[in-house]
Amino acid sequence: MYRDDWGARAPTNRTERNLSGPSTAHWNGGGVKWQSIVGKDAQVNWMMRRMRAVQGFHMDGRGWSDIAYNFANDPWGNYLWEGRGLNVRSAAQGTAVGNDTSHAIYTATGLGDGPIMQASLDMIDEAATFIAANTQADDILVGHRDWKGTTCPGNFIYGELSQLNEDGDEEPGTLDPTPVEPIDTMGATISIFSLEGGYGVVDALGEVQTFGAQWLGDTQGINLNAPIVDAESTDSGRGYYLVAADGGLFAYGDAMFLGSMGGTALVAPIVAIEVEPTGYWMAAADGGIFTFGGLDFSGRPVVV
Repeated sequence: MYRDDWGARAPTNRTERNLSGPSTAHWNGGGVKWQSIVGKDAQVNWMMRRMRAVQGFHMDGRGWSDIAYNFANDPWGNYLWEGRGLNVRSAAQGTAVGNDTSHAIYTATGLGDGPIMQASLDMIDEAATFIAANTQADDILVGHRDWKGTTCPGNFIYGELSQLNEDGDEEPGTLDPTPVEPIDTMGATISIFSLEGGYGVVDALGEVQTFGAQWLGDTQGINLNAPIVDAESTDSGRGYYLVAADGGLFAYGDAMFLGSMGGTALVAPIVAIEVEPTGYWMAAADGGIFTFGGLDFSGRPVVV
């Protein structure tokens, strides 16, 4: 998937380099909500907003010129996603020499050492092969921890890199075998959620459309302080929540408003909401977890 496909913002600066060294595997925070997403369209929509959220955090939170990674790999191995692209200096390796010589490949699995899907693991290898076929880079993979002291990309992915290097590839990978029309960043669908009788979709402006289900309201006509980044239905399917990047929350139908992070200074933007019968959690791009209702806080991931 190219940058226009996922609605990337224009970089504030772009430094080209001859990145001729091995490619570097990374992971990134954001939880494991992807594990419950079924259907390629829903998976693509999830990854589109994940890419926009990570880019927003890197540019607005870190002050970097663009998303840190050159390419990204979704958790299902559906596509290779373009970040900074080929032969553009990254900001992900943690060292100047790493950023000057290596392409960064991010796998959007969240943090954790559990196994990832084989197709996603294979896509890491295909990404390195694609990079090598189109640059002077070596068709070799190393881990982020090879550049600096970090747990990234996790013990499982890191433990598979030597086997991926040994296996090799017969054909170079591709970004996307099917042309995709560019999307409008603000008007693009960012979440799909099940409802009684059907499902709903919402875009970053907060416009909700329902299919086979009752429409219960949206944020059209409201001057949002930040774009909507996620939506989730209630257990009954007769209500839903919309959450914005600043932690603002909007509840419809039988969804109960139990509090929000709106008006609170956040270190990193909110990227997801998870709903339970007794309350809901909000997750931020830096791994911050915020609980509402009768849910307990049990810890947070450490983002590398």
